[in-house]
Amino acid sequence: MMKGVKTVQYEALTPEQIAEARSRRKQDLGRDSAPLGMDAIHIPDNHPFAIRAPVSAEEEALIEERLSGPKQRRRISAADLELMKKLQAEAAVADAAADARAASRNEGGY
Repeated sequence: MMKGVKTVQYEALTPEQIAEARSRRKQDLGRDSAPLGMDAIHIPDNHPFAIRAPVSAEEEALIEERLSGPKQRRRISAADLELMKKLQAEAAVADAAADARAASRNEGGY
């Protein structure tokens, strides 16, 4: 099955070449994972919602708390849950009626 696959023959890398490649990769990773601050990010003037504005220490603490805190699960309200159940029941009745109509049409030999 794999007979038709073309393979490429290449020479093995020397330990020096491997060490050089690893050091280049390490430098690239260091640049890629450098922490970015908001000062390093460019926000276009016509951005729809992001603005560059000073933030007070209190606001910054509040934002940090919101972002680092535990995630809150958003649950559906009891009224919305009841409405959803009602709509699902109505949809089930409508589906059953449609199935019954389709079955009665098929009984006629059409």
